Amino acid sequence: MWCWRKILGVSWREHRTNKSILEELDVERELVAKVVKLKIQYFGHVARESAGQLALTVLEGSMEGTRFQGKPIRRQWLNDIEDWTRYKYIQLKEMSVDREQWRKKTRECRASSNMLTT
Repeated sequence: MWCWRKILGVSWREHRTNKSILEELDVERELVAKVVKLKIQYFGHVARESAGQLALTVLEGSMEGTRFQGKPIRRQWLNDIEDWTRYKYIQLKEMSVDREQWRKKTRECRASSNMLTT
């Protein structure tokens, strides 16, 4: 964003929003959509066991015991995937077996993430 502001000659004192800068340049943010796409693609790769059994074990594994009191629960990588796709882990794992269906789901999630960032 700072690079685009420099190109337009916009001073920080003008208090212009990032959205107004993007509209003036007629540009969309693509980074978030790329991250969503790559994370979902990698999940499919791991769920199909293409990455090996160890990666799947790490994804599905859990630690026994209790967490320290007072600390919030950490957001996990799988939570993002479930939020973006609106499916639970079991459904996602079944979907990832069919590569064509998984690619379609990846494209849908990327399109919806584009709408969220603008």
